[in-house]
Amino acid sequence: MRVIRACRDMGIATVAVYSECDRAALHVRMADEAWPVGPNPPRRSYLRIDTLIDVARKSGADAVDPGYDFLAENEDFARACRDADVLRLAEEIGYPLMLKAVAGGGKGMRMVSTPAELPSALRAARSEANSAFGDSAVYLERRIMHSRHIEVQLLGDHHGTVVAFVERECSLQRRHQKVIEESPSLAVSVARQVGHTNAGTIKCLLDEDGSFYFLEMNTRLQVEHPVTEMVSGVDLVHWQIRIARGERLTLDAEALLVPRGHAVECRIYAEDPDNNFLPSPGRTQKLRVPHGPGVRDDSGATEGLDVPIFYDPMISKLITWGDDRTPAARAGAPFDTASPDDETLAAMAAAVHQVLGGPTQARAGVAPAASAAPSRWRAQARAEALR
Repeated sequence: MRVIRACRDMGIATVAVYSECDRAALHVRMADEAWPVGPNPPRRSYLRIDTLIDVARKSGADAVDPGYDFLAENEDFARACRDADVLRLAEEIGYPLMLKAVAGGGKGMRMVSTPAELPSALRAARSEANSAFGDSAVYLERRIMHSRHIEVQLLGDHHGTVVAFVERECSLQRRHQKVIEESPSLAVSVARQVGHTNAGTIKCLLDEDGSFYFLEMNTRLQVEHPVTEMVSGVDLVHWQIRIARGERLTLDAEALLVPRGHAVECRIYAEDPDNNFLPSPGRTQKLRVPHGPGVRDDSGATEGLDVPIFYDPMISKLITWGDDRTPAARAGAPFDTASPDDETLAAMAAAVHQVLGGPTQARAGVAPAASAAPSRWRAQARAEALR
């Protein structure tokens, strides 16, 4: 009764539930709607979480007040209400959809094709997000099939100036994490400006019909920022520091949208491509750093480095530049990053090279399956490393 009176004061419609013996109770008569939930015993009526959630869904309730007793302090009921709210949102968005960790980073992501898959996918996504980021919060978005992942680098100063750079293509991924990035994109040229200071990145999906779908904005420097630096000639970190000092942006906004050549970034992970890209921690025995015209190595790897299993397995980024995509991709064959003693890293490099060597696959934005040619990756890696 207390809740119904408060809702009436606020102009909020109410829904009551009742057992058989409470059919004529005052709260039932005062509510705008009333739904039966079962026989008199509480365990068959007021304690039936599934029945109460079903009433909330069918009645279109936006919130549930548990009252003073029964399920008022029941953790399972609270969780069921949260999950039911997610299910309602999922129905509004439509299937298939994606669950994504609010913290980002490619963890805590699950594709959901049907309503039946949602509860287990939600639990798995929350658990993975909490383990990776200490935050179990997730959000939902529509899954756009056969899409490309396009990003736009932004810089904004404290004086209202925001500039956009030529776009990046980040469609080649495994387990929702990027493997190869390049600029400019093979598909589109796009730039958006937002009211944000310092470095940021707008992320979009491009579907087969050429329609754009906004994903998110990362308010930080992206891992793949070097490809933007290589085709623009701008040191983004220098500008981050200058902007933090209060300096004005003096970059030519129009020139930033015209790429100078083509750049490719290959992420080298301590993973085993012969085993579905599972993490492969251990010690790097030898390391030969790539070098040459248009080659840049952003690496945290050293000889004798112990790669732990506790963190992201990326140990190096090889960035290459050329007048167009062909020489840039050719220079991105990173076989010299590991020796025969480090077969897993060498095989990973060979796998990356196979992707770059397939122009049709690269243009489609789809990486070949991990099991496409595992034995060849290791054999090729050994041969190259012994040269």
